[in-house]
Amino acid sequence: MKNSKQRATVAGAIFFACWNTFGMGGDYPDEKNVNHFSWPKGMNNLVNRTNRVCGHWIVSEEIFYFSGTSMDFNSFLEDYSRIRGVEKHLLIFHDGVGEALSLKRENRGPCDWKLYGCDALRRNTIDSMHGITNTPSHTNYTLEVHFWMGGQLVLEKLNIPKNIEIKMEAGR
Repeated sequence: MKNSKQRATVAGAIFFACWNTFGMGGDYPDEKNVNHFSWPKGMNNLVNRTNRVCGHWIVSEEIFYFSGTSMDFNSFLEDYSRIRGVEKHLLIFHDGVGEALSLKRENRGPCDWKLYGCDALRRNTIDSMHGITNTPSHTNYTLEVHFWMGGQLVLEKLNIPKNIEIKMEAGR
């Protein structure tokens, strides 16, 4: 290669190719608090609740599963709605009953909701691999709540804060 700029470009391409291909991950311990410096302020409070079933991470993606009462979920949503610096506050409803999974995809039991988080750089990479190009650039984190309608919680008892966008997604 003729110059250092070309070498740097090739090195960067190799780095990002490996980053997406050879990701790291692991399960979070169920009984211990989990904290990370890159999470939006307040996310620690969401994931470190006593009703967390399990959680795991894959590169920069964080997934936590929860079971509880309608009151637990309402409290969770209220705290979620106050977190700043996220793309948007999104609650996605799914048919059926939630399934808490470990990183090895082992079933850890039923769950009522999950929290999905991912930093913007990784999310933009994932989106571009799926042909999505309109990810907002003004945020540094994606944070979504997924809720299963076939579980033990009664929909009529849910209090959804006004700043949370609702999306229906069948069969997921």
